[in-house]
Parts: sequence; C-alpha cells; structure tokens
Amino acid sequence: MEPAGLPFFKKIQRVQNGIEEVHWMEDGARYHNTKANRAWRMKKAFPSMQWPAQSPDLNPIEHVWAIIKKRISRKRNTIRTAEEMSQAVLKEWEALTVADYIKCIDSMQE
Repeated sequence: MEPAGLPFFKKIQRVQNGIEEVHWMEDGARYHNTKANRAWRMKKAFPSMQWPAQSPDLNPIEHVWAIIKKRISRKRNTIRTAEEMSQAVLKEWEALTVADYIKCIDSMQE
C-alpha cells in the first residue's frame, strides 16, 4: 500500500526536476515504521529521512499548532460543529504573525 502523500511527493520531485534533496519525512511513530512500510520503501528505493518520534523540538510547525490550539481553546464553548472548528482553525491560521513564527523558531533548541 502506497503512502497517502505519495502523489504530492511525486509532484514536488517533478518541480525539483528529480533532484535527490527531496526526501519523504516521517517521524519514528510505530505506524510509520511497520514491516510493510519498511519493505515498500526498500523495494521502491524511496528516499526518506530518519526522524525521531514525537520530536516537536525539531519541527517548528508543532509549535505553530500549539499556538493555534491555545487560541482556539479560549473559544471552545462557542464551537459546536466540525465546520465551526474548521473555520476557527482557518481563522487562527490566517491570524498568525511573523512574530509568532519567530517565536516558534526561537523556541527550538540548538
């Protein structure tokens, strides 16, 4: 079974003209590292990076999601449906500032 993100990955590779710096990144979560997944990657010689499981310190997007979750949690009593949640996430995503991103990057350990 191919990874769900494979079509997007192939599109990125085409944009990069096959440059080998394009790598698939998965954290070390168990479901990413099953025998079937490892066998598929080996069979396809799939370029992927080793990435520690649950490593928000290495991935600033995790800090961005934390900001969004915190902001949405203030409104949790007004959100009643999945559509309202979707709209709240989109609104908070669009409200992020450069200062928010800098804060996330600065929070990463060297």
